[in-house]
Amino acid sequence: MTEATQIDPNRDLIWFTMGEALRGQAKSKEKTDRAGSKEAYGKAAEAYQKAIAIKPQGAYYNNLADAYAHSGDVDGAVKAYNEAATLDPPAQRDTSSTSAPYTPTPVAWMRPLKPSKPPSRPIH
Repeated sequence: MTEATQIDPNRDLIWFTMGEALRGQAKSKEKTDRAGSKEAYGKAAEAYQKAIAIKPQGAYYNNLADAYAHSGDVDGAVKAYNEAATLDPPAQRDTSSTSAPYTPTPVAWMRPLKPSKPPSRPIH
């Protein structure tokens, strides 16, 4: 992966993928080597920052925030999460006056069962 970043350092997806790989390594170290895990999360954050410098995307900021949070940089995590939400806002409900509020309609399998009558004659 490092070789790919040297060959084409201007591709955001390469840096993002490197950040993912480093974050995966950091996660695997969490239980056995906490200091090494924090360092690996820091390296993942650096890779995400390089991807963001090339092409800012909500997903990149979201993963950067996760790396910051796990490395102990809470302020950085909050800023990155806010930037992610700005670039890729959550889906919003249609609140126009012409739309009716959503009310789920029960379907047959959701209705309570009625006790059934036993057959009037034996079934053979």
